[in-house]
Amino acid sequence: MSIDLIFSDIHGDIEALNTILDISTSKEFQKKFGNIKRVINLGDILGRGTHPVQVINKLKLLQKMYDFISVIGNHDESFLYKKTIAVYPKESVEAHSSLTKKDLEIFQKNSDGSFGLQEFFDKKNNIVFVHGGPLNQTEIHYNYFLLIQEFLQCHFPKQVNHCLTIPILLIQMFHTKLKEQ
Repeated sequence: MSIDLIFSDIHGDIEALNTILDISTSKEFQKKFGNIKRVINLGDILGRGTHPVQVINKLKLLQKMYDFISVIGNHDESFLYKKTIAVYPKESVEAHSSLTKKDLEIFQKNSDGSFGLQEFFDKKNNIVFVHGGPLNQTEIHYNYFLLIQEFLQCHFPKQVNHCLTIPILLIQMFHTKLKEQ
């Protein structure tokens, strides 16, 4: 059996990332849950912590070992777009200032000049992966909402008409329906 390893909010904390990896690659874990096939990062690898270079290097290693998907987080965006969303300790600021262009290649550069994936839709398993709070709500791609609509129409056709509904209502309806089940 194979599994997806999904994590978020590492925030430059290499010890946290190493702990997750030590546990999920241990023989005991693998015997109980299976081997990792795919790694999904839901964002915020940067910010707060003091080891962003080591975290990025570890993620680059994971990219070579597994199918790897990474969604950008608001702290990642904050760093890349040089927008302040939080006050970080001096040690964290100094550690992040040492990041190079090569380090930051982990963040996919899009054709429009923006960075990273705002969302990932796994059609095979009908799962939408997003980070909880994009820095700029307008950066969420319109296709993301179309994918959600497609998913909801497939699974809840009576509740969703074939017209485009306001996306947030689709999400709220989806969560309400899941709670009812």
